[in-house]
Amino acid sequence: MKPLNLAGHIQPVAQAGSFREEGYYCWCPSVIVGDDGRYYLFYSRWPQDSHKGGWLTQSEIALAVADRAEGPYSHLKVLLKGRGPGHWDELMAHNPRARRFDGRYYLYYISSRHGPTHSHIRDSQRTGVAVSDSITGPYTPCDAPIVEPASPVFNITVNPDVVEMPDGRFLMMVKGDIRPKKTEEPMPQRVQGLAIADSPVGPFEILPQIAVRDIDTEDCCLWHDPRTAKYYAVFHAHTCIGLIESEDGLNWKRAEHYHVTDKNIQMADGSTMTVDRLERPFVFCENENPRLLCFGSACGEDWRCLILPLSPPDAPPKNRRIDGYKGIWFTLGQFQEFGDKYSGGLGTYTAKHHPLAVYSPKAKKTFFVYGGTTKKDERHLLAMLSYYDHVRNEIPKPIVVHDKITVIDPHDNPSINLDQEGHIWIFVSGRAQARPGFIYRSREPYDIESLELVNESEFTYPQPWWFTGKGFLLLFTKYTNGRELYWKTSRPDGTWSQDQKLAGMGGHYQMSNQRGDHVITAFNMHPGTVDRRTNLYFLQTTDRGETWRTADGTPIEPPLTDIQNPALIRDYQAEARLVYLKDINFDSEGRPLLLYVTSASFEPGPKGDPRIWTLAKWTGAEWRFIEITTSTHNYDMGSLYVEDDGTWRIIAPTEPGPQRHGTGGEM
Repeated sequence: MKPLNLAGHIQPVAQAGSFREEGYYCWCPSVIVGDDGRYYLFYSRWPQDSHKGGWLTQSEIALAVADRAEGPYSHLKVLLKGRGPGHWDELMAHNPRARRFDGRYYLYYISSRHGPTHSHIRDSQRTGVAVSDSITGPYTPCDAPIVEPASPVFNITVNPDVVEMPDGRFLMMVKGDIRPKKTEEPMPQRVQGLAIADSPVGPFEILPQIAVRDIDTEDCCLWHDPRTAKYYAVFHAHTCIGLIESEDGLNWKRAEHYHVTDKNIQMADGSTMTVDRLERPFVFCENENPRLLCFGSACGEDWRCLILPLSPPDAPPKNRRIDGYKGIWFTLGQFQEFGDKYSGGLGTYTAKHHPLAVYSPKAKKTFFVYGGTTKKDERHLLAMLSYYDHVRNEIPKPIVVHDKITVIDPHDNPSINLDQEGHIWIFVSGRAQARPGFIYRSREPYDIESLELVNESEFTYPQPWWFTGKGFLLLFTKYTNGRELYWKTSRPDGTWSQDQKLAGMGGHYQMSNQRGDHVITAFNMHPGTVDRRTNLYFLQTTDRGETWRTADGTPIEPPLTDIQNPALIRDYQAEARLVYLKDINFDSEGRPLLLYVTSASFEPGPKGDPRIWTLAKWTGAEWRFIEITTSTHNYDMGSLYVEDDGTWRIIAPTEPGPQRHGTGGEM
């Protein structure tokens, strides 16, 4: 089976998929189908006049019913309340999670006891269970909590969920604190702990394993899929809903499709609802397939249970959309006398991610990619895809191809190309050997709605070029001995050739382009450190890398390892000049044109002046070098266009901007 992808199966929410009660905050949805074929929604509620924090002392668990899983649901009855002094569940009943084992219904919940301060009440929270032979009750509560805090889960045991394991034991995922605390100390980070019992009513023993401890989390929903023999759990990760998986229920990892959703919910009428809070996720499975994804959602004083339908597992998953275009901002964090080495809006970074856009004459659309983020004040990298429709003169909301989760670095930005059938291929860059690269392919030609992951491997700075009838030539970087240049090709069966090294002279950056079956590449070298990047080299291939030649046709045998070799077109090292690559193109006769900036220093500021925009042109017999103008920063980016009338046009920030020694400037 393919990896679980909840995000790709979320459907727009209809009005019926929203449950609330007048005068109450409604939260913590949990759904079970009854023997009568109806669907029962267990939820917590507390009076709105008690305010949002009233759940800690006044929550009760209620039941609603519907004829369809998606709703609409109608309130049926209250099932559990706090039982008063003398009971462990004195004040309230909250966090319901309803499960059925061996024909009986087990309603797991939490409660609290009176204390002199809010912190005392908070730290009194424990988990229990109420049992019934009927889905509608009555439910008989346990006499004591069924799990107590114990290392490595401290202070509280809340947000429980329980699943029966194949060996007949019962596994609980439960939230606690990461460390002990004194009553009035600030709340520590929360973790998802694990506990096990021989019976669904416990007692549960806390295990030494932690399911999630690297980030602050809560509100798990746990289930087991016998078809894959895997355990899954979704939880509230504060910025998103996350998905993790486990082979044994004890050792957990992030799922391939970890990011389930953020706080932007697509509605059936085409609008987007952005909520203040999206918590308490619950996955309702029917016939072992996820059918619903439920949440507690809040907008101001409107707290309700939100029910999102999931498309069938055999339906192609769809990529999620983002409401608006938000490019990633980044700083390298390397500061000298005149400021940062580079920083700013880097949604289309770098010049070594190419192509970033490709035009389809058949679709009359320009498809493009960029590094996006979730909102204006976050740096959370998303590989984004969209298009410009030349007929309608419009662009749609962009879709997320790949979520980089904790990565904020635009070195992981994507590149794009199309194959001859119109399938969209996205190459999401990795970084060094710590983060792999990912290759996605659209399921349908010219369709951005649904892409599938087809390859995961080591590559950075991807530059994919399609050869009609043959496949891709992918130029990329691997960190084998510094940034070394490689290539590989795709096969008709979807597999890829072995990585082959093109150049290894201590490190390189490259730029490339394609016309027909002709791919050209230019690169520099930086022995020891990128701050010494220098020299200019050129190679070309017409057979997807089977042979490589210099501009005059001299064949070379890769990899290039000597600094002085036939591919060298100018020895800038001897001139004490650094080389920053910008763009590469063909003139009207198909000859290469190289655009770059040379500099006297890697540091921003006057030490690097003069920074010279330079064009290297192959005449058919020799390389000619044209110094065009100057710039104020090494990382000023420019593009070289060769227009139909023969005009060569450079679009670049060649004039100083408000921050003279910063990246960018006046165009």
